[in-house]
Amino acid sequence: MTTSQLPQIVEGFLKEFLGAKKAVQLYPAGNPLATEWLQRLHRALENAQKEGLPGLLRIAPGRFEWDGGQLITRDPSLEAFRFELQTRRITEMAIDPGVESWELQEFLECLNMRQQDVEAAGGLPTLLGQRNVVHITLRGPLWGEGTGVAGGPVLAGSRLDLLEGLVNTILEALAEDFRTLTYDRLRLSAWFHELSHPGDRAEIVFRAVQMLIPLIEIEPDREIRYRTLNESLVSLPDPLRSTIVSAWLMPAVRTDLNVVNLLTRFSGDEFAELAGLIPANALEALRADIEALPAEEWKKARLSESLEDALAEKEVATAPIEALITDDDPGLLKLRDAAREGSAPEHILGHSISVFFHLIGETEAEAYPVFLVDALEEAVAEALSRDRLALALRILQSLGQADRLRPEWLVEHQRRLGLLHRRLSGRSHILLLADLLRRSESPDDVPSGAEYLRILGPEAIGEFIGVYAEDQDSAARSRMLDVLAAVGPGASSAIRAWVGDSRWLVARAMIALLARIGDASAFEAIEKVARYDHPHVRREVARALATLGGKRAMKPLLEYLADPDGEVRLTAIRALGNLMDAAAVGPLREFLATPTRTASDLLVKREMISALASIASPEARAVLEAIASRRLWPWQRNELTVRGLAEEAIKSMGPAPAGAREA
Repeated sequence: MTTSQLPQIVEGFLKEFLGAKKAVQLYPAGNPLATEWLQRLHRALENAQKEGLPGLLRIAPGRFEWDGGQLITRDPSLEAFRFELQTRRITEMAIDPGVESWELQEFLECLNMRQQDVEAAGGLPTLLGQRNVVHITLRGPLWGEGTGVAGGPVLAGSRLDLLEGLVNTILEALAEDFRTLTYDRLRLSAWFHELSHPGDRAEIVFRAVQMLIPLIEIEPDREIRYRTLNESLVSLPDPLRSTIVSAWLMPAVRTDLNVVNLLTRFSGDEFAELAGLIPANALEALRADIEALPAEEWKKARLSESLEDALAEKEVATAPIEALITDDDPGLLKLRDAAREGSAPEHILGHSISVFFHLIGETEAEAYPVFLVDALEEAVAEALSRDRLALALRILQSLGQADRLRPEWLVEHQRRLGLLHRRLSGRSHILLLADLLRRSESPDDVPSGAEYLRILGPEAIGEFIGVYAEDQDSAARSRMLDVLAAVGPGASSAIRAWVGDSRWLVARAMIALLARIGDASAFEAIEKVARYDHPHVRREVARALATLGGKRAMKPLLEYLADPDGEVRLTAIRALGNLMDAAAVGPLREFLATPTRTASDLLVKREMISALASIASPEARAVLEAIASRRLWPWQRNELTVRGLAEEAIKSMGPAPAGAREA
């Protein structure tokens, strides 16, 4: 086990811990499902500790830490769990190897309690101490030694990290609340009114506007948010609105480029209404200031045009514009939701792809549009990172259809497409696909992932298998095997290269996968690893050879009758029985003649006798009759059992043919 594998081990254990925590919360005590989850957690903990799970985990902002490593909590569920521990003032957690299942259950039940109940009981360490939990240690900035067998003082740095994490979390939550506020005009207007009281505190409202503009500017749907902010400002009552515009908003154009961005989003009528609140001489001075702004030319031109219109129509009444429809109109709400959904990054990406393909087909340029194809490569990576496998697949499929391209571009297109496939077959892109499959629960992603790999070819499939071999998540590995199986025979050549891998789990999975695909051409490659060191692999070889080779599998299966592992012998015997070939009688007879010393030998001989009864040849009957007629002593219980099995097998075969009896 290498240091680089520790984050995967820690992540796997924490996910098992979360699953058990939910089960204990959902099911009452004693429920079989909750008990099963606890036993599974205990087994996962033992396995993780054997693989090097750190004895002490520290809870830090955005990560779990241990001596020599850390796990960044990119997974939302792990981040939520980390935040829960942090809010409960836990900075360190240690679980000893000797922990028992009931102690884990008590710990999970304490974590599922409401915070106020935990505080009333004196905190988590006190609760665990009252329940005699001694193999789980918790430490925090207020608890000193904590609870359990391992205690120690808390470093000042842990307290500072906890405080920093809490502050960052509060600031992030506050920023998210403000981002939500810029989508809701009613709430935003009400907030401005609240800020202005008591009295008309125009400066406070203006400072709030200044704070919101940078938040809006970094959002992909900022135009919608600017519209919400502008409508809220226009709807403010006088004299508050007049004071904000004349004393704060318009003068700030000279010094604040964010205010310039805001003013360029006002419509002509809105700008004229606001300009009507300012004296004409102030507007004239503002026109000179706009020309000197260090802003983009289009913004200055937009402000100058709006200002000229406002000066020309100064006599226009400044009464607020009456709304044509109310804010709660169902049609408006539906249109707002559609606009918001269409502005999401995922939808924008899909629209952009459609535009790209349209440009490729409609461009009038003489040269092949290389830059568009390069942009589509970036779009594939972006789609995979956003869990849009169907979109990434659509890009590849569309690029493979050259019917919309000019004939003189076809040769260059095929060359560029080959280079694109080679780059997408690289490890960085294949890791994006594997991460998507790890996160996804959609059944549609399995056939889509298979088609994606099928298009890219053997190089991508081989890289995908390499990622599978290094993955430690059993659920992710199973999903990746489903994808490879869905690729079908096209993946066989890449899979055959891995059947002799030194990691027995990988070798066994690849052999089983070839049998699952039904690739008869893999028989020779599998036969070459028939003497693999690990018995689990040899068992899988026996099953695969029988599935793929038919009668060709007789020889290697017969050789397995001398295998030192009883389960391997048993697997080979069952396969021979299914093949029903008289050529297997001789080796079976030789093994049946050996002493039956162990229960494993007895189980193997039972399968042999069943196989002979299935073969039902004269040679097989002769072997069974020889076993059934053996003279034995009463204390030879295993041999007596074997003789009884032979007698039952002869009865099941029915009477021997007349020719056979005479012989």
